Amino acid sequence: EAAAEHLLRAEGVTVLVDGYNVAKLGWPELELAQQRDATIACAEALARRWGTMLHLVFDGTTVVGAHTTARRMVRVSYSPEGVLADDVLRAEVASIDPDRPVVVVTNDQSVLTDVRSDGANTVASDVFLALALR
Repeated sequence: EAAAEHLLRAEGVTVLVDGYNVAKLGWPELELAQQRDATIACAEALARRWGTMLHLVFDGTTVVGAHTTARRMVRVSYSPEGVLADDVLRAEVASIDPDRPVVVVTNDQSVLTDVRSDGANTVASDVFLALALR
C-alpha cells in the first residue's frame, strides 16, 4: 500500500482508473449504477485528500447517468458505443507524454500487460480501494 500511495500521490501524475473493475470489486452487492456512484464518490474523496487528479473510465456512453456534472478533481468518462473501457485506457496511456508519470488502476491482466509495456505504472484495484476507503 505504501508504494501504491507513493505512485498515486506523485506530483503531476496522471491516474487512470478502470471504473467498473474497481466498482464491481468494491461494492458487489450493489446495483451497477450504485456501484458506479460509490466508485466516483470514493475517488472524489481520495482526490480531495491527496490533491491528485483522477480519471475514471467506465464502459458505455449509453449508460443511464453517463452524462454527469463536472467535478473538480475527478474526471469521469465513458467509452464510446462498441468500444471497451479497457481500450480507452490503453489509448489514453499511449497518448500521454512519455515524460509524464502515469498510473493505471485495474486488476485486468491484459490491460496491465499492455499499459506496462507502454511505460505506465500500475496499482491493483483492491489496493486502490484499501487506500481510498481508509
